[in-house]
Amino acid sequence: MEWVVCPQCRQPAEVTQRMSTGSTAGRVEHLHVQCLLRHWFLLPAEMVMPWPVSAPAPLSC
Repeated sequence: MEWVVCPQCRQPAEVTQRMSTGSTAGRVEHLHVQCLLRHWFLLPAEMVMPWPVSAPAPLSC
């Protein structure tokens, strides 16, 4: 399992799928992520932050 930060609520989000698409600037890796509060996103990999394993999860959204 790979965890990142949810762009909306800052909760942990699981990377459920990775894909690569073509663009005029070359291939771009995208991640499908879903957080603990059920937000989901399809974003370029460069736009997500890794989840800090040692940091406690925030409790409110």
